Amino acid sequence: MTHPDTLPFPHRIESPSGLAVTLHANGSIGRFDHRDLVLNLFQANAMESGLTQLYLRRTDRPSAVVPLLGPGSPSGFAVTADGCRVSGEWLGVRFQVTLRLAAATPAWFWHVMLENQGPEPIPVDLIHTQDLGLAAYGAIRMNEYYVSQYLDHAPLEHPQRGWVLATRQNQAVAGRHPWCLIGSLGRGVRYATDALQVFGTA
Repeated sequence: MTHPDTLPFPHRIESPSGLAVTLHANGSIGRFDHRDLVLNLFQANAMESGLTQLYLRRTDRPSAVVPLLGPGSPSGFAVTADGCRVSGEWLGVRFQVTLRLAAATPAWFWHVMLENQGPEPIPVDLIHTQDLGLAAYGAIRMNEYYVSQYLDHAPLEHPQRGWVLATRQNQAVAGRHPWCLIGSLGRGVRYATDALQVFGTA
């Protein structure tokens, strides 16, 4: 692992599969690319996290939610050969989050370890948010809303993995219609296709 103070930022990591991620010094994910395709719609910057995020929520305390990535996270951040790692502690829960880019296929994985620091059980939810563009960089930067209106979301229920969300870009990109599948190696119990369903209006 490499400490952020020793690297120039933004820092780009690319896997042999062609998937690449741009990291900021604050631990946020700036941009996801696969060759000529940008996966995320809104990019983070050095001041603010983007919509690519993991949240930890304590369900026994109203409004007890914390982002695990970026400037709002109570974590330390380090760069690895194939991604990054953050670790910290929040309300009695120690966490470690590792982003890994797969070598053989354009896939990425968030590995999350949680450890209860006290004697009593702590009920938590782990929430993953990912905005999708699935379009060329120029098209996304010209008009995010135009690009997003062509995205089709299809929630699918897997017998072992629970809910997975398939998203297809219906506006052709260089003659292709890119798509993305997001799910859990554990079991996904809920899904949302709009940020309002996650964050509300408050």
